[in-house]
Amino acid sequence: MNDIALIKEGNERAFEAMYHCYHEQLYFYVLKQTGSQFLAEEVVQQTFLKCWTSRMQLPEDVPVTAILLQIAGSSLIDLLRKKATERKAMQQLATTASEDHLLHNIQEKELTIHIHHAINSLPPVRRQVFRLSRENGLTYAQIADELSISVKTVESHITKAIKHLRKRLAVSPLFLLLLHHPFLF
Repeated sequence: MNDIALIKEGNERAFEAMYHCYHEQLYFYVLKQTGSQFLAEEVVQQTFLKCWTSRMQLPEDVPVTAILLQIAGSSLIDLLRKKATERKAMQQLATTASEDHLLHNIQEKELTIHIHHAINSLPPVRRQVFRLSRENGLTYAQIADELSISVKTVESHITKAIKHLRKRLAVSPLFLLLLHHPFLF
């Protein structure tokens, strides 16, 4: 009885003996073909796994080396296709991420332009109070001291400025982005 017949019967010792006899030879053959240790290890593992799981279909009249080389060849092709598909998916993902990033940058620049136009449309004192608060980070008390006005007046200017900006920017298609923009609210 030959080794393939024993393996077809489920004899694990015969399969283990075949593995030990051909593992290294198959590994170096695939390594020579691919130049990749990773691929060689994967293909050899897949080859012996396929050989065991489909042992009932193994031909008994074909030499073991021919069977293993045929399975290894199809395993290598399958693995290379899988890697190519993964690589293509990663490239598409990177391209999409890059496009999304570019779109986000453009939208953010447009939003900044709209915000600056809206701020510049404020009356001069209100614009100054707003900028001291939002751009310079001054407190209402610090703004009141610097401009020699009351804190209540500063609060009033800020409240009116925000209402004006919300109203002005609400007509913009970028208003939804503005809701998440920390600059104003």
